[in-house]
Amino acid sequence: MSGEHCLPSLFANPPWRGGASRYRIGLTPVEADCWLPLIADAATRERKLALYRDCYADVVQALPGHDTAQELLVQALERGGERPVPRRWPHAIADAALLVPDDLCLMVDAGQGYRLVAASLCAPTYWHLADKLGADLRALHAGHAGLVDSLGARMTDVFTRLPMHRVLERRNWFLYSESALYSPQASPQPDTCPFEALFVRSERQTLRRLAPDCIVFTIRVSLEPLAAIRDWPESAKDMAVSLRRLTSIEQQAFSQRHRLPELLSWLDGVAG
Repeated sequence: MSGEHCLPSLFANPPWRGGASRYRIGLTPVEADCWLPLIADAATRERKLALYRDCYADVVQALPGHDTAQELLVQALERGGERPVPRRWPHAIADAALLVPDDLCLMVDAGQGYRLVAASLCAPTYWHLADKLGADLRALHAGHAGLVDSLGARMTDVFTRLPMHRVLERRNWFLYSESALYSPQASPQPDTCPFEALFVRSERQTLRRLAPDCIVFTIRVSLEPLAAIRDWPESAKDMAVSLRRLTSIEQQAFSQRHRLPELLSWLDGVAG
């Protein structure tokens, strides 16, 4: 599996390229036309629709009083009517999310910092929307206190300073055994799970300001078997470099921390 649109392999241009750190904010400006360039294909739409039908309240939620923010998002996606958003579901953000492969999260600052006020979240990486609705930037990343302490101020600064209509992009990556895009709940990572059985889960995230008090945060998840890295020895080398650069705090947040030496040895063997 390599994402939903037969895109080039993740290993061809990985987020760890050059040994880049896993835990940097690493935001890069992108042209507005490249913000959400992909239209959701039939399989993607059906995957989201199945979740809407089966567990709508688990994947779509919004705080009262934020209809205007959702409409601003719809207008941004419609591109002046170029690709209209059909209306069917109780929340406009649910309809908007059917247009693109990405998940959509609206962050609004009502005077106490940016908080998550609405979302369509069909590919969560180990978090439940109900637990995070209304949360601020620090609470959204709760669970790894050391990382929040080191990156929290930087994240707040980015949200505060983001210019109108400017688009920023970042990519992250994880190693997990799950092969499902919808993964709200973490499962144990057995010590005996072969590295070839793991999946690289990568998120392309973007930020775009829709109004002085409103920013949309998007997440597009790609999955690819780690075994496929055998065809990309340079990518394996760079991943090993990235992992060797982990600080002690960062290692505690890494899913394979319990066998990092073995993983590094495996990657070195792949890299040759």
